[in-house]
Amino acid sequence: LNQRWRWLWFCLGLLLGIGINFHFQAVFLILFLIPFLLSSPQKRKNAVLLVIGLIVSFLPIIIFDLRNNFLNVKQFILMFFSEGYPKDRYAWFWVFENFINNFFNLRIVNLPTVVYWGFLLWFIRLTRFCKGSLKIFFNASALLWLGFPIGFILFGYRPSEYYYSFLYYFMILGICYFLILIVKKWYLIGFFLGIFFLFQLPVLKETLTPFNLGLHYKEQAVKRIAEIDQKFNVSYAVPIGYDTGYRYLLDYYQVKQTGDFNDSLIQV
Repeated sequence: LNQRWRWLWFCLGLLLGIGINFHFQAVFLILFLIPFLLSSPQKRKNAVLLVIGLIVSFLPIIIFDLRNNFLNVKQFILMFFSEGYPKDRYAWFWVFENFINNFFNLRIVNLPTVVYWGFLLWFIRLTRFCKGSLKIFFNASALLWLGFPIGFILFGYRPSEYYYSFLYYFMILGICYFLILIVKKWYLIGFFLGIFFLFQLPVLKETLTPFNLGLHYKEQAVKRIAEIDQKFNVSYAVPIGYDTGYRYLLDYYQVKQTGDFNDSLIQV
């Protein structure tokens, strides 16, 4: 059993490293692992296995940097320590405000502040309600919730709203335990869930509405362009950033543009 747990810590390090490679926000999950690591019987050995798993996940980048004069390391250092990059230590909060408002689909003054402190205090309180692994879980959740603003302040740049998506799981679990332990009555739980669902109806409606700038419609447009048998170029009259899918699909379907301004122009 102990041998299996050791491999578990290696796998956790590997998965955490893969997550960080996918996106920066996974770095915060290190905070979540710390209480579990400290509560394990063989802390040092498990910590070593965790670090080995992390290193293995970064081997492709390490090899790339060794072959390319440490390009990623230099860019990383430049981002954090160069004076040429303007920083705003509090930009994270205004983005967090958008994230919370979108989650609840509400626009209430000071709602993000109330939500932040509410969840933090609730996670701390849950460590008294729960025992065993659940107690460790909510200790870890409280540490993560306390630490992520510090991480964004140190980062110093304005993140995007999706940088906070790792918080969804902890918020949903926190709300579920609030309903189960405090509200308790199933009909009241259904009532609260119904109210929450009503607030989410506009978002749900928008999500289910066909999106004309989605991949399906982009592909249909490019297929139609590919049928045109003459010399031409393509331009775009779409919102900023939405032309990238067309460019990829034009390459994928091997649609050739001439680059000559005298030829016909197809505008999407």
